[in-house]
Parts: sequence; C-alpha cells; structure tokens
Amino acid sequence: MRPNFCFSECAGLVTFAIRNPGRRIAERFRGPAAMKFLFSCLFSSALLLSCRPTDPISRAVDRESSSRGGLYKPIKLPSTASEAEVVTKALSRPVKILTNREVRINDVPYRAVLVDTSSGSKVVLIRYDENVGWWSSVYED
Repeated sequence: MRPNFCFSECAGLVTFAIRNPGRRIAERFRGPAAMKFLFSCLFSSALLLSCRPTDPISRAVDRESSSRGGLYKPIKLPSTASEAEVVTKALSRPVKILTNREVRINDVPYRAVLVDTSSGSKVVLIRYDENVGWWSSVYED
C-alpha cells in the first residue's frame, strides 16, 4: 500500500503532494508555500505534544481531578503524624521525600508529596479526614 502523501526536493524547491489513491490526483505545493505549510504542521504538532504538564505533582492532580473519587487507601495514624510517616505507611517502605506542597482538588485541600523510591518516583496525595483518618492515593510518575 502506498502512502497518501510524499515529499520531494529538486533544485532547492520542496514539493509536498497529497495523493488520492483512487484517482491519482495530486495537489501540489511548491517552494516557500510548501515550507510554510510544513513548518506550521510541525510547529502545531510539537505544541500539542508539549501541552502535558511537566510537573509530576500537577499531572497527579490532573488525574485525580478528572477521576470520580478513585481508589484510596486509609491509613491508621493519628492526626499529628508527619508527612514522612504517612507516606512511608502508604507505600509500606521507607522513601526519600523530594518535594511537597498543598494542592486543591475540587475545593478540597490535599498534601501532594513527590517521593523517590527504589522503583522510581511517585506522587502521594494525602489528607486527614476526621471520619476515616489519613487518606492516601499513590500515582506513578
């Protein structure tokens, strides 16, 4: 099966052709118009691919915001427990905390903790609830 498009270059002119496989009709763009078209397509693609948040905590918050009350793991610790204690208990192993910050998901405050583990970095969302205790959810980075 032949592709529906092709690029060719001859004497410094770039030709971009779109083929219609049924009728073999081609629409051609030559020279600067082809370069502008090609550049705008590549630029638009790069822009769309780079729209994803680069911060792991922001990605986790986006995922949690779009879910409808996903799975969580309750942790039996007192309300005075430190972030390190809660995260260590949530992951069932000691971790190195890289950064943390307060975030809001659907107007509810959470603490987002980015940790480094032996299996890679993870984001742990935690918050204390009077009825449940500590609430946690772990996201792979």
